[in-house]
Amino acid sequence: MDFVQISPQLFRTQKGEIYPPLQGSSTDDAGFFIDLSRYDEDRTPVHARYRCEHGALNLRLEPINGKPTVAGMPVHSLLQSVEECSVAYLGADNTWFSAWPGEQAALKPRAIRIRLTLAGRGQFERLYYLP
Repeated sequence: MDFVQISPQLFRTQKGEIYPPLQGSSTDDAGFFIDLSRYDEDRTPVHARYRCEHGALNLRLEPINGKPTVAGMPVHSLLQSVEECSVAYLGADNTWFSAWPGEQAALKPRAIRIRLTLAGRGQFERLYYLP
């Protein structure tokens, strides 16, 4: 996952919408979403949109300013047979939150924790420290 590449600033789209560098949440149906802004190889700002839902973990990369539209962007399948998934964000006071930014003033958390339960393989947990 490309969490350490999160951009250090807010982005404004051509439509005037402002995006924080990171936002995400666990969802009610045992899934999560993580949207982050980063730069691609030619320094173009892009959104990396992770979705864990309907038994799969997927990634869609889309430009912040420019084309193609969301409907035209390919979805990259990262994992299948996902039975459960959750995400948590570590705040400055070492408290875990199920959504970011929520009430947090910081642009990004200290860490992101992802838990996945894969059919026939058990539960996995990964902790990503954000410098």
